[in-house]
Amino acid sequence: MGFEALSRGPSNSPLHAPQALFKVAELHGMQTALDWSCVRSALKTFAQLKLPGQVFVNLTPCSMLDAEFAPANVLAALKKVGLDSSQLVIEITENACQLDYGLLRNAVAALRAAGIEVAMDDLGEGFSSLRLWSELKPAFVKIDKHFISGIHEDPHKSQFVRSIVQLAGGANTRVIAEGVESVSELAVLQDIGIRHVQGYLIGRPSPTPAQLPPREVVAVMQSGVVSVLPYLRGVDGSHISAARLVMSAPFVTPLTASQDVLDMMLQHPELHAVAVVDKGIPVGIIHRPAVLNRFIGLYGRELYGRKPCAEFMDADPLIVDKATQINELSELVVKKGKAAFTQGFVITSKGRYLGLGSGFDLMREISEMQIIAARYANPLTGLPGNVPIQEREVRCHGMLARFDRERLALFSPDHVDAGGYRSEDRRGAPTFHALVSLSIGAVLIDPEHYHHYQEVSRAAAEAKHHAKRIDGSSLFVDQRKIPFGRRLINAAGETVLPELDCV
Repeated sequence: MGFEALSRGPSNSPLHAPQALFKVAELHGMQTALDWSCVRSALKTFAQLKLPGQVFVNLTPCSMLDAEFAPANVLAALKKVGLDSSQLVIEITENACQLDYGLLRNAVAALRAAGIEVAMDDLGEGFSSLRLWSELKPAFVKIDKHFISGIHEDPHKSQFVRSIVQLAGGANTRVIAEGVESVSELAVLQDIGIRHVQGYLIGRPSPTPAQLPPREVVAVMQSGVVSVLPYLRGVDGSHISAARLVMSAPFVTPLTASQDVLDMMLQHPELHAVAVVDKGIPVGIIHRPAVLNRFIGLYGRELYGRKPCAEFMDADPLIVDKATQINELSELVVKKGKAAFTQGFVITSKGRYLGLGSGFDLMREISEMQIIAARYANPLTGLPGNVPIQEREVRCHGMLARFDRERLALFSPDHVDAGGYRSEDRRGAPTFHALVSLSIGAVLIDPEHYHHYQEVSRAAAEAKHHAKRIDGSSLFVDQRKIPFGRRLINAAGETVLPELDCV
């Protein structure tokens, strides 16, 4: 938790707004004096309120080069109010003064040597900000709020911020996102890898700021869920389940002697845990550290060796079915706690023990999903590109082929040869019925043209209707961009619809 100090003029004067206050000071040659006064006031208030973390104070490059801001003077001001140098961050703001990068670099180095960190404000706002970052090597860079506002709906902004995060990683710089005002923005920033944020969602300016962020902010920041961005979510991930993570592992019963569990662990060093299973149903899990800690003493075997292992098993482990989707599993692991991630979980098939899963394998699978999503996403819209769509079509055709093969077992050879059978219809009249078939109707949804879920529902119903009109098992893909139900009028005044595409 950190706090940025904001300065205001007297509330009953024309100089209350900071822009007016600092502009007048600059016109009268008192910019440095005002900056120094603001710094001392911020340090005093921060100390009096006993706030945790660090206090960020703004300085122009010109003020930083003034003798008043020599490290010795700043350290003296900190000592006077009982603060440590590590609690102060000098935030450099751009202004119209001529920059001397060499002098500024020396000033920052001197502050750093005194234990005072430096941040760079409004990255992306000015033309010289990237050079300033390169020259000064600050501990923090703040991304201008323009790039944060609405980032959950703008792939261009997310790509810009992602690039900044990658640059910061190579420069050993921490990134702070400014202007965060919604949980949706915060969630995307968390996805991208930003761990420091500020804005009205976290807290509004106040003479007595809260020492903890709102509960909803903490929930997002501590969720730890590695997820695909909202506009990449669902790309070829729905068919990946916990079954891919299953590791075949031996199990024990609740009555198995503890020393037998220890021997199993020693014989199989790759085992991070052992499931406890009663008549095929998992009832607990024993983690390797729990076993080793139990027998680490001099008389461990004598004291605990013959006791049933159920006495020290985790009786409330995370147990998931093999059909659980990866994204859902990641949320369950996070909700369960650190142990489920570091020490694993139990995977079942229809309630019966199947094997174990590890947090490492889960993270690897999610990372692969993210890479695939990013690789095939349209760079302009952030939506899935043609490759994932084509993969879905291939899977659909595979399902149709399998259905046509397996249906044959339900009919007599004569019916198969004839392609159907004769039977009464709904009205009781004899008629020829073709072999049962499977029809799939699909719609490609373009967010720019579909504005309501009812439009999607109507389009899906229309696609199903066209699919059922095709003889035999078939896949029909409606590739019209304009939703079904929105009428188009041609030059003759006739109502028309875009052409359909049947696959």
